[in-house]
Amino acid sequence: MAFPRELSTELALNFLRSLSGPLRRGVSPPCSVAFELSSTGLSGLTYVVNMPKSTVAEVQQLLLAHLPGAVVTPVAPTADPVLTTRWAKVIEIGVNQTTEPLNATGPAATMATLLSALGGLKPKEAILTQWVIYDARPLSTDTSSRKTVEPRWRAVGRIAVAGTTPDLLLSRLKSAYSTLATEDGSPVGGVRVYRRLVSPGLAERRLRRRAGALLWPSVVNAAELLVLTALPVGTPQVAGLKSGSSRRLAAHHLIPRTGGVLLGRSNFPGDNRLLAIPEQDRAAHCLVVGPTGTGKTTLLENMINCDLVAGRGLLYVDPKGDSVQRVLDLVPPERLGDVLLWDVTDNEQVVSFNPLAGPRPDRIAGHLMPMFDQLFGFSTSTPRAYDVLRNVLMALATCGYTLVEVPLALLPGPRGEFFRRHVLGRLDNPELLDFWRWLQGLSPRELAETAAPIVRRLRPFLVYPELRVTFGQTTSALDLREVLANRRIVLVPLYSDDLGEEATVVGSLVFHSLWRAIQNISLLENYNVYADEFGDLASIGAPFGDMLAKARSRRLPLTLATQDVGRLTEAIRKDVMNGTRTKVLFQPADSDLKYLRSGLGDWATEHDLASLGPREFIARINVGGSTTPPASGVTLPPPPPVGLGQAAHAASRTRYGKPWAEAAAAIQHRLDRLSGCASNTDFANSQTAPEPSDPADWQEWGQWEDWA
Repeated sequence: MAFPRELSTELALNFLRSLSGPLRRGVSPPCSVAFELSSTGLSGLTYVVNMPKSTVAEVQQLLLAHLPGAVVTPVAPTADPVLTTRWAKVIEIGVNQTTEPLNATGPAATMATLLSALGGLKPKEAILTQWVIYDARPLSTDTSSRKTVEPRWRAVGRIAVAGTTPDLLLSRLKSAYSTLATEDGSPVGGVRVYRRLVSPGLAERRLRRRAGALLWPSVVNAAELLVLTALPVGTPQVAGLKSGSSRRLAAHHLIPRTGGVLLGRSNFPGDNRLLAIPEQDRAAHCLVVGPTGTGKTTLLENMINCDLVAGRGLLYVDPKGDSVQRVLDLVPPERLGDVLLWDVTDNEQVVSFNPLAGPRPDRIAGHLMPMFDQLFGFSTSTPRAYDVLRNVLMALATCGYTLVEVPLALLPGPRGEFFRRHVLGRLDNPELLDFWRWLQGLSPRELAETAAPIVRRLRPFLVYPELRVTFGQTTSALDLREVLANRRIVLVPLYSDDLGEEATVVGSLVFHSLWRAIQNISLLENYNVYADEFGDLASIGAPFGDMLAKARSRRLPLTLATQDVGRLTEAIRKDVMNGTRTKVLFQPADSDLKYLRSGLGDWATEHDLASLGPREFIARINVGGSTTPPASGVTLPPPPPVGLGQAAHAASRTRYGKPWAEAAAAIQHRLDRLSGCASNTDFANSQTAPEPSDPADWQEWGQWEDWA
């Protein structure tokens, strides 16, 4: 077992006193409790409490009631040091007086001395102390005896050592126990711990059976037992002593065990129940916080698996991409046709996405610009570039073009002029026409200076082949309005290790498209959005809290995950902390404790959060519109794969993809045509096309950038 980090003397005494109940005289069958402390050169210090099966539940409840934060873990016989260690020597010990107590004043200092005696062992050395208590004594009214004012038990102790120098190891504890002796001038010379006259062989057999003593057992009270067992009161700094763990928090009775989506299983002892978010309460959104390796991704995959099995649709944005591959293997056979895998790094079949496509092109550009401004800071660093890009996007959206045409629209020289004349011929908005006439009238130097900050930031859409082919098609196979309406399974691996900073832009465009779709739909049913490292996707061109509120009103649940909330901007952190009613917290980064602790009330402390182990979490779950008190739990094991990941990938490619080479050729042909490098009867004869040899690539733009 593991004890709380700051175990007070009074709490420890209250627990020991409470054992008078199950250990009282006359209980059938007779009951005993063995307190064992072992130390090895490899594993450090370990506490074990052993008792008959008939008493386990009662003693465990007493332990948790009096020692909040204690963690009890069953020990298999194969891992029991008493049974598995080859002991070199075992002795039996006791306390020589039944009426006067040992020197138990200053228990924290005494126990630190005992614990330090068990430290610093060599790899093949081991020491174990065992105190077996039984047959509780009633409190006495005899005030002349200091020992009888506390609950008492019959008791016997043992010390076992393993190694090549057993007597030297025993002398460590002899010295430590000598600090408990008192001198009172009596014939027996005071109170002390002494060695009982029992052979080592018999002592070892009793050790393994955890047996009491039939003849002349000792009598110890609660205060003496506290120091003899060396329970770690205070905050002893001893090598090998495991730090305290997080308190186990019981689940509120309103938290459902089934239905909705499963988070995990309660780890409160005696309450091994499931923890779920009710389906009707998921639209209040969920925040999951946990660094790498804590269990955050496993939780997301388990939640996604619940949605897949229940037939619900989902959108999952995964920054690394490996989780999406596991989710593909979870898709049931009857749902293979629902999968849309949007992988911009796929160099065989490309799934197009044109953020400028859709109704009301003027509004599309108006929504995109705040997003680009959040990403690139146009309005603060280059206000003129902000206005230029907004008008360019509005014109391109009106004409049915893409982000790939932005550099062409701002390109000095004959090719750019040819394209701008073409756009002017297709516009009917007076203000847009005025802008494009002004743009066309700039000198090459002025145009290069105006365009440089825009082109620098949007260059990846033309330079990187995977982005050019994905975003350069005029239609969108990835249509968020369609997937929401038809409960598609949309999986978006961003592969940030490959794409680098561009993964943030790609993910933000997806979330921006989701934001637009949410604003143009009515109530949704049975669709869920998951975003890992959502802070990199939160540049939607509007306060993130607006998206959370709008999604809630549309009944669209968002599950947002992050490694730490401290790195979010203050505005996004505030929006998310206030806008998500269910929170699942794994062991957070130290910098996050101040942000997350405030949402747990008086039920949990910063230490409880910091001491969570792998796969352990503390959750506050929204149930019926109210947030329940925190409950602790562990994630369920990763869901077993169905094994149809390749089939799901193939189905998505067939339904939504286009051959990469075909798409790339079509984009290049369009750009050549729009820049006058290919014959096109749609253009007016008055337009003079540049020579085909005039290059429209980034070497040309680099020339103009250098000039700017």
